[in-house]
Amino acid sequence: MTTYQIIAQILGIFLIITCAISPQMKTKSGILFFMLMGNILWTLQFVFVGAIVGALIGCVSISRTLIFYLYSRKNRKAPFWILLLLLTGFLAIHIFRWESWHNILLILAMAYTYGQWQDNRTVLRGTLIWTTIFNGIYCILSGAYTGAMNEFIQTGSASVALWRYRKRRAKGESNVI
Repeated sequence: MTTYQIIAQILGIFLIITCAISPQMKTKSGILFFMLMGNILWTLQFVFVGAIVGALIGCVSISRTLIFYLYSRKNRKAPFWILLLLLTGFLAIHIFRWESWHNILLILAMAYTYGQWQDNRTVLRGTLIWTTIFNGIYCILSGAYTGAMNEFIQTGSASVALWRYRKRRAKGESNVI
């Protein structure tokens, strides 16, 4: 194993921790902040293993999450054209790097872009669950087993967060979505 591969695995450990924490945050900007850190680590991991196209998708993910995070901090919703621009960027990269039918899973995972764009944290966590399932299956089919582990840990974390916050809302706690 090369030094770069070892660095990528260490980054992967921090990625798993960051992405597991993200759905547990109470606010949308908290969720997006930890997801932004996860996107940065995810992209760096691809850089260190030499997966340039994966790094390109990571760069669009960083841009997406940063834009939506900044709008969320101002309690504003990003304009619809930004959502369309990001979806077009993701789609263009997926078409450019088309490898097999497995890429359909990654295209379906673009639903998380909508989840980050809109304001309902339940929808945000729900789209994260679907996205991580699609990404996890893609990782398994591609042989990226540590990536799959991260995705399925995120699926569990987001599921727990949905259950936790729905339970709080049922008890009548305010400001729980």
